[in-house]
Amino acid sequence: MNGQKLGPSGGSRNGTFVVTGIARLRRCMVEGDRNGRLSLELEVEPDTGSVTKVAVEGVPKLGGSLVEQILLGWNINDEVGPAIAEIRERYLCPGCDAMCAALANAHWIWGQVQH
Repeated sequence: MNGQKLGPSGGSRNGTFVVTGIARLRRCMVEGDRNGRLSLELEVEPDTGSVTKVAVEGVPKLGGSLVEQILLGWNINDEVGPAIAEIRERYLCPGCDAMCAALANAHWIWGQVQH
């Protein structure tokens, strides 16, 4: 294929990928019509693994902003442990476990697609 790198579907990589991790929130975090889940979306530059955008749903606004600050520029090809440790250290909330699980899930999914 003329040296082109392939994306998950076998096509050429012409842009970024979005990787999503989902985790259940504790009951105490679920309000009103929320579905009890947290989703973390990471937009990733496939050639470098750099996270270029972060979107979090299911947690308060400031918590999502903090996680965005931590993960922007992080390389998804790197070990996930240090990013999880920083989230655990700085995000003091009952939803922290779910946030870390969602990140671990997204990291695992990315690893499956890349191998």
